[in-house]
Amino acid sequence: MSIFFYGQDILKLLYSDYQPEFYLTLRLLILSYFMVAVAYVFGSLLVAAGKVRNLNLVFGSGLILNIIFNVWLIPNFQAIGAATATLITQIFVLIGQIFLSEKK
Repeated sequence: MSIFFYGQDILKLLYSDYQPEFYLTLRLLILSYFMVAVAYVFGSLLVAAGKVRNLNLVFGSGLILNIIFNVWLIPNFQAIGAATATLITQIFVLIGQIFLSEKK
């Protein structure tokens, strides 16, 4: 999470042509990574419970949702749109996994 807070300084060190959009994109992607990390716990729980079919349905829905958001957001917002689509998709998948885990 330190990249979430200090990412701007890191990006300024790495890129001579730094722009503020870089930092927003990085923050969205770091939040997406956090969602993936939490989803690993619930995904492992669902696999251990034998709910792989349900888990695949959540992942398939997330894939379709991600394609739709990418087609819609990338032409309008470029990298920030792609990062936003990723974050929305990861939140959806995490909520789906939590729902399936609670249902079990």
